[in-house]
Amino acid sequence: MTKSEHSRALRYKRPALASLGYETIYSELDSIQETCEEVQWHMDEDDGKLLNALDGDDEAVWEFKTAFADLTAKTEEIYAVTEQLKRDCFHSEEEFERLFDDCTVALVGNRYEVIGYDTMEEDY
Repeated sequence: MTKSEHSRALRYKRPALASLGYETIYSELDSIQETCEEVQWHMDEDDGKLLNALDGDDEAVWEFKTAFADLTAKTEEIYAVTEQLKRDCFHSEEEFERLFDDCTVALVGNRYEVIGYDTMEEDY
């Protein structure tokens, strides 16, 4: 990789990693969940609009409803897991956020490799 290619790759990596912070991810997760709930509300009306939008394909309607139910369930599961982690493993939400941000950016950004536990340093 040439010097300019390396520089360009780093420039594009930074903004992507900046959006991987706890607050940004949680905000996006919240937005996804709200949107899914709105879509679910419209689907529950059962006035035939969804069936008409999908050209009368009952199977497509079922797949669409299943996909949104699955997505909603996954967002609820992520919320439950993070709340349990905060409650069981951390003293404060700020500590959880700081460690989440550090770990996410370091691992996704390929800055560090997790290769094992070092007993001398008591660290990975």
